[in-house]
Amino acid sequence: MTDTLLIDQTGTDDALINAEIDQQVRAALEALSPQQRMVFSLRHFEGFKLREIAGMMACAEGTVKKYLFTATERLRARLKPVYCG
Repeated sequence: MTDTLLIDQTGTDDALINAEIDQQVRAALEALSPQQRMVFSLRHFEGFKLREIAGMMACAEGTVKKYLFTATERLRARLKPVYCG
């Protein structure tokens, strides 16, 4: 009985931690500019190539790279305390 209780408690703790991390990641993504968020999402969640994203957004590939770099840096800065304590 005690073992089951400990396992259930650990599962609950993990779920709460995961929910908090999920909320932090969503907030960090929402803090990006619309262009940065779009480029980051298309590249990392949808798997598009930079050239394809540039075509979709009707801008230069260099502009896409800049949006992606800036988005990555902003996400890293905002999420570092969450993941590195």
